[in-house]
Amino acid sequence: QALLRHDLDPDRPRCCSPPRGMAAAASGSLGPVGGLDLRRQAAIAKGGLTDHRLEAVVLKNPDFDLDQTIFKTLEGFIPRLVMKKDLAVKPFWHDVAVQRITAAYSRIERPHAIDADLHEFMLNECNFSMEHADGSFMDHLVFCRDYCQVHFKPHSPRVLLIHSILGVGTNYFPMEAAKIPQLAALLTPHEMKHTEAFPSILRLILSWKLLDELAGKLGSLDKLKSIKFHRVIDNQDLELDAEEFWVQMNYQMIHLLDFAPTADWESGAPVVFQCCLGVYDFLTKAGQLRATVAIQPVRMAGLMPTLKRRIGVRVLAKYSAQIGHSLDYELRWDDSSRL
Repeated sequence: QALLRHDLDPDRPRCCSPPRGMAAAASGSLGPVGGLDLRRQAAIAKGGLTDHRLEAVVLKNPDFDLDQTIFKTLEGFIPRLVMKKDLAVKPFWHDVAVQRITAAYSRIERPHAIDADLHEFMLNECNFSMEHADGSFMDHLVFCRDYCQVHFKPHSPRVLLIHSILGVGTNYFPMEAAKIPQLAALLTPHEMKHTEAFPSILRLILSWKLLDELAGKLGSLDKLKSIKFHRVIDNQDLELDAEEFWVQMNYQMIHLLDFAPTADWESGAPVVFQCCLGVYDFLTKAGQLRATVAIQPVRMAGLMPTLKRRIGVRVLAKYSAQIGHSLDYELRWDDSSRL
């Protein structure tokens, strides 16, 4: 059987030889604006996530270097060991799966081009050169934008293209705070509000406190008026009203999809993927899952998911403390509510 190598970069080193009848996955390239690998193409084509354990084999990648990624600032032997174990992998796809996914993806509408002014700002005023969990930082941003454009209409996909511009969870800042006025001039007020809120709401999700509190008040969410919190890059006070919060949570949902392992979900349970499942469960129960997202049921057993979650919460708190960012927030409720 002929080996089909889809999106395989001939200049990228291989971690090992692909199993017979399978193709190695690597990121394609769209120049400076990133590309989509098979896992991402499959998610957009489906409108959600699938455990590809019957379509792909995931092997260790001995060439992986955590210090070349956005997680290079992670401290502590155990946290770094756990993160490297989750990320230092490479999927190899069955030829049939490659054909199926690429055919399905080819039927998806093509994304709009990034407008020239915003594209120039990202290239010349920001630094998105770090590696992400799977491919380049730009690959991640482009996936989030493209998924939003297809599955979260009519909301602006540009929010997810630049969702990390004011900081990621590991205290990597692609842009200085002094350039915020320049960024705001390139966006609509709606886009700017969600862009500056994004890193903060993400940290609140990763801390689990916000999700746990809201999950305990499912019957009263119609009384929610707003949420107050702090901007990551400078700790400035921000506020979203209830409608803006639900839109923001759907942006977060789309973003978290990109942290799903390619296969074998029930073994390992990366901490951000646990948050992905948590947000999906919460939005579904709250009746606020507005983006098209489908995730097959997954059962995580054993101590490892709990251990990773606890480590993740501690690491996040440390990151925010290092930059003087407060993880405090306030949910404001209708005056008639006794919550």
